[in-house]
Amino acid sequence: MSKLYRTYLFKDKDPVIDIARTCVQIFAVTNNISFSRAIIVLEKASGVSRATMHNWFGGPTVSPRFCCIAAVVRATGEEIKVGKVHVGRVRHLVAAVA
Repeated sequence: MSKLYRTYLFKDKDPVIDIARTCVQIFAVTNNISFSRAIIVLEKASGVSRATMHNWFGGPTVSPRFCCIAAVVRATGEEIKVGKVHVGRVRHLVAAVA
C-alpha cells in the first residue's frame, strides 16, 4: 500500500500555514488591530503560544500540528473544512476556511 502523504507536496512551508496567516490577517483588520496584537489576542483565545505562531509565519516551522492550526483558526471565528473538489474527472481533497 502506498502512503497517501507522499502526494501532499509543498516547496517551503505547508500551505495550511498560509490559511492560518490569512485568518489572522482578516481577524486583525476586522478588529482594527495590528497583526502582532492579533497574535497576542489569539494566544489567549486559542492556547497556542505567540512563539509557535511566529515560527509558523516567519520561523523554521515547515509542517505545523493540525490541532494548533485548528485552534488558532477557530479563535479567529473561522473554521477549517476538508472536502473534495472536482478538477476535470479527478477529485482532489482540499482544506479551506469556510
